[in-house]
Amino acid sequence: MIFITLLLAGYVGLAFHWMKKFLRDETKHSFIDYMKIEPKHSLLAFGSVFIGIVTLVSVGTVDISLQSLALAFLTGFSLDSAANKG
Repeated sequence: MIFITLLLAGYVGLAFHWMKKFLRDETKHSFIDYMKIEPKHSLLAFGSVFIGIVTLVSVGTVDISLQSLALAFLTGFSLDSAANKG
């Protein structure tokens, strides 16, 4: 349950990165189209978030706290920023 919650927070962070780009007029595409423009970059972003959350959970005792949710969210946001340049 903890893993799924953190993974969801990471993917929400990934979606918020798209929202930031959309609101700043850096993209005019919907979230789905944004992910389809560069499918390899999108797969890299989604996979990197998954691996990042697996690493977070595997390094020790993790609970559902505001700090761990924020870390998962920022993992998704920053990895999409780094990987998905579409």
